[in-house]
Amino acid sequence: MAYNRSHARVLCTKSEYELFAASLSDNIRKLTPARLRAKIDRTRRLRDKYRDLYKRQRLATRARTGTKKGNMADSNARTEEKAKLFAEALDRLTARADRLAAAEKRAEG
Repeated sequence: MAYNRSHARVLCTKSEYELFAASLSDNIRKLTPARLRAKIDRTRRLRDKYRDLYKRQRLATRARTGTKKGNMADSNARTEEKAKLFAEALDRLTARADRLAAAEKRAEG
C-alpha cells in the first residue's frame, strides 16, 4: 500500500512526517547527496525501530492472550503501519541515491 501525505500525517510525529515528506517525489529531487545519505540513515533507524517494536508487541500479545499469531483485533496495527510507511520511504530514498550514484559514475567515465 502506498502511503500518502494525509495518512502519514495521522500516523507520524511532526519530525517523522517531515522525513516522510522529504522522500516524496517533489521534495526528494531537492536533496543534496549528503542530505540524502542522512535521510536514508534516519529513515532506516525509524523503520528498524518500528519493525522491532511491532515484533515485541506481537510477542507480548501472543503471551498475554495465548493466540498463535499474536495479533488481536488490530492492537498493534498502528506500529505495523509505521514500519511499512518508513520501509516505503526508505525504498524511495535509496532508489534516488542509486540513481544519483549511477549518474555520477556515467559522468566520470
